[in-house]
Amino acid sequence: MKSLRDQVAVVTGAASGIGRGTSLELAKAGAHVVVADINESGLQEVKQEIERLGRKALPVHCDVSKKEELERLAKRAVTEMGQVDILYNNAGVAVGGAMKDMALVDWEWLVDINLWAPIRLTHYLLPHMIERGRGHIVTTASMAGIVGVSGLAAYCVTKFGMVGLSEALRGEVADNGIDVSVVCPGYVKTNIVRAARYKGASAAMIKEDGMPPLPSWYGYPVEKAAKDIVRGIREGKGYILIGPDAPILWQLKRLSPEIIFRINKYLFGRMRKEYEGR
Repeated sequence: MKSLRDQVAVVTGAASGIGRGTSLELAKAGAHVVVADINESGLQEVKQEIERLGRKALPVHCDVSKKEELERLAKRAVTEMGQVDILYNNAGVAVGGAMKDMALVDWEWLVDINLWAPIRLTHYLLPHMIERGRGHIVTTASMAGIVGVSGLAAYCVTKFGMVGLSEALRGEVADNGIDVSVVCPGYVKTNIVRAARYKGASAAMIKEDGMPPLPSWYGYPVEKAAKDIVRGIREGKGYILIGPDAPILWQLKRLSPEIIFRINKYLFGRMRKEYEGR
């Protein structure tokens, strides 16, 4: 298990949720952290928490949908911190709804943030890691990057892309001393569900508080997810499965993709009927 003491990590989407939790957990393990997000107040809060742990923190306002801001983030991290040992591509958004109900602008928004941003930031920092002969690239995908979910087609496209990229890149850079991990959470209690865009039948299911009709007990705590992620980084795991539902879905997909199809058909059909009955 490798030590993270005095390593420098870059974390996107670091002002809340998994990004914030993992930034703090990395600091507890001894790392210094470059925290990037569009949420200025959230960045300052996580910066102060990291510094209270005795680690350095560099907050960088960054809209990950813009390549020039990602390039600036990479340059600032290397210049001001001296090195980047861990890149954690975590920032992400979601769109729920059938493909027929989605506009191209929704696809573009999702792909820019969930797919292009990790590709671009990895592109900017990979040469630095290769030159140093060390590093670790981590990306948050989802179990929706392993199991296709009806009503989340666009989200699945981006997350399947991140799983595929991580698998391929892991083999490419292993001889350069660089590890690659992909994080595949089940449902973790973050703001991504509330901040998502919903279309058609999916939009009709959203409650007044902006949440879909999920049981209050359902969901994996962010703090536990962050600990699992940092443990996976230290152990050099290729896949980091998060939450009790993740390994179940993993095995179910491997054993019988047909079962996944039937579950998708049933659940999406039931949601459509409820929507049409209103």
